[in-house]
Amino acid sequence: MGVYNFLQLLVTYVPLLGLGVFNGLNRELPFSLGQGNREEAGRFVAVSLYVCCTICFVMVVGLSLATYWARLMNNSLWFWGLGAFTSVLPLTFYRLYLEVTFRTSHDFNWLSVVKLVTAMAGLALVPLMYIDSWGGLLGRAILMTLLGVCLLWIKRPYRVWPMWDVLTFRRLLSVGLPIFIVGYLYVLFINMDRLIITSELNLTALGAYTPALLILQGMMILPTSVAQVIYPRAAESYGREGTIRQLLPILFIPLPIMLIIQLPFVLIGWFYMDEIIMRFMPRFESGIEPTRWSLLVGLVLSMTTPATVFNIVRKQRLYAALILFSILTVVVAWKFNVGGSDLLGVSIAMLCGSICFATLSAICAWYLCMRKTYE
Repeated sequence: MGVYNFLQLLVTYVPLLGLGVFNGLNRELPFSLGQGNREEAGRFVAVSLYVCCTICFVMVVGLSLATYWARLMNNSLWFWGLGAFTSVLPLTFYRLYLEVTFRTSHDFNWLSVVKLVTAMAGLALVPLMYIDSWGGLLGRAILMTLLGVCLLWIKRPYRVWPMWDVLTFRRLLSVGLPIFIVGYLYVLFINMDRLIITSELNLTALGAYTPALLILQGMMILPTSVAQVIYPRAAESYGREGTIRQLLPILFIPLPIMLIIQLPFVLIGWFYMDEIIMRFMPRFESGIEPTRWSLLVGLVLSMTTPATVFNIVRKQRLYAALILFSILTVVVAWKFNVGGSDLLGVSIAMLCGSICFATLSAICAWYLCMRKTYE
């Protein structure tokens, strides 16, 4: 499981390969649509597709070489893992491009359908892991990724050919690079638990942490879906109106709704986690307590959607400062053994950092929205 978790860790870093182009598209596409400039919007999409195809090709070549190296080393675990992720990683990157192009209310409905179908397929494919633990995990990852890409490709809103345009690329890069940098910092923040385990503990401990990671991934589906809807709508509204204050309800109204939805699952998991793991995943008994605390981490992180305002109004320095302070909070909590020096300590350190980030980002987002400023 340690190898698989490491490969999954690579998936979380896939968005960084775009070097900010997708981040720029995610902001500029709805902003241009809000201003009524559809020709410019189409040009943004075509240039982004060109960048996507180029990076996917490079990924396939690099991963194929890594797979061949694993074969030469007679390491079957890494050979099959890298071989499977030679398709998973490029498809994940292409899916990111497709998701960014879905900007209208009708598009958001289809995105919700895709996420629901993919989540249901993920549950339906769990028996593959009982048939063959390693092959089942890899097969499940490939099928889920392929299913999501196919569903998005069928309903893609922009059917354009890849196009290279230097000026458009520079525009996307100038807007997206600052967002990319803070995005990297945020990925670093949400992966601090795995980074601490890998550097301070070992791969065996990372494997025992698997239930906690699965819980976090599951709990982040809802807030991620909400953020994908909120971000373009807020950017389009900002492009159309020019003011920040009207973003306040868009950013904060979803918070109590997500709390109401997530809280029952957190309470059930908190009181019955030991029974659930011992019944369905007995090999991960040592991960019961970290998994229980990861429920709180997921609940707190689901309350961070107001932070999307920083990229919309291009306040990346403030956003970066909040993330760095939250990372520092995680490190300090771990080094001072707030929750211990084992896996439980890692989960509690992540909870401290998550509370810090959620609180500070909400306060700063509220302050920005209450100011009557213009771009």
